[in-house]
Amino acid sequence: MTKSFLHIALFLLTVLPVSAQTFVSLPNDTIEGTFHVNDWASDYIYLRNNSVSSVSLSYQTISNTMTPAGWDVVLCTNNACFPYVPVSGTLGTIASGDSAYFHLQCGFMGIAGTKQVRVRVYETSNPSNCDTITFLYHAMTTIGFANNDAEHHGLSQNYPNPFSETTTIAYDLAGESGQLVITDVSGKVISVYALNSPNGQITIGGLLPGIYFYTLNNNEGLIARRTMVVQ
Repeated sequence: MTKSFLHIALFLLTVLPVSAQTFVSLPNDTIEGTFHVNDWASDYIYLRNNSVSSVSLSYQTISNTMTPAGWDVVLCTNNACFPYVPVSGTLGTIASGDSAYFHLQCGFMGIAGTKQVRVRVYETSNPSNCDTITFLYHAMTTIGFANNDAEHHGLSQNYPNPFSETTTIAYDLAGESGQLVITDVSGKVISVYALNSPNGQITIGGLLPGIYFYTLNNNEGLIARRTMVVQ
């Protein structure tokens, strides 16, 4: 009787398919980088469906220490963009051989430190089929390099944000002149506003729905960068 059960078990192991990971993280499941505190990071992690059929993927944020630190974070997936890191969401149904992605963009706002965003990605119908992806950034100051985010320099968060028609941005150049530059998530310059006074405010409008970055510059270079959302 024992031999019969053993033969049946061996037969089942031989003929039944073994569950395997249906997707793989590319180029890796962890992106790590070191930047100056005035830099801006932009990285992708792709989730490629390696199975022979479509797979539905969902995600849940495990940890996010970037936003509480004051860093300016935007997370885009193949489904949507957010001016924050969502608690959870879906990447939709991915066809065989196709990929979903996470695109994390982070401005360090002159704040040094080591912070991370960790996200658990899993097959919606089979949560045990999962992987954890990590964006790990080190923001550092450099000896002899001026920190343009000193307290007397300022760029306010636009208000309201999100907005649908117009929004207002206040600035403090700590200088005589400069520029306010608006770009989209791809880095394309949308508008450039010449600033001829050391401080003041600008009303912005006429933008298509989406996520934009606005950067304050003076003759010394970048002062600060922030994110705004048009609904």
